[in-house]
Amino acid sequence: MSKTTSLALTAGLRRGELLGLEWSHIDLEKGIVQIKQIITRGSGGRPILKGPKSRKSKRVISLPPMMVEELKKYHIH
Repeated sequence: MSKTTSLALTAGLRRGELLGLEWSHIDLEKGIVQIKQIITRGSGGRPILKGPKSRKSKRVISLPPMMVEELKKYHIH
């Protein structure tokens, strides 16, 4: 299983949220991910970066220690 698939399943992320993630949204010391933006398809299938659909979609997700360790290893590469 890929790291992105593992993160999506572990954190319950939607595809657009996963695509919109940046390393600056991940705090490996605190073990959290902040959902601040998404990537969706615009006209002609072009990707568009925008905020989440609703205020509830903008959230902070705690990660289990196992996922934090995997992300630390992945970030080194």
